[in-house]
Amino acid sequence: MRARHLHLVTYSECAIQQPRLAVEAPATAPDLYEPVTAEAALNSSCGNLLTTLGLAELHPEHATRISATPAPRISFV
Repeated sequence: MRARHLHLVTYSECAIQQPRLAVEAPATAPDLYEPVTAEAALNSSCGNLLTTLGLAELHPEHATRISATPAPRISFV
């Protein structure tokens, strides 16, 4: 449950920042910040889960701070 919350908060922040990050991507990795789509989210879900779990373990202080952030409301159009 905690990993899900951490992922929702951090992934939504990345989605909001994606246009700016894509413009600032290094020339050697132009596709580093691909557009956020349902397909991209599903394709990267396992890797994102493992990354979230690993980072929460390595940086518990940041995980605690993120855990206190309200999860975004997701609406499907």
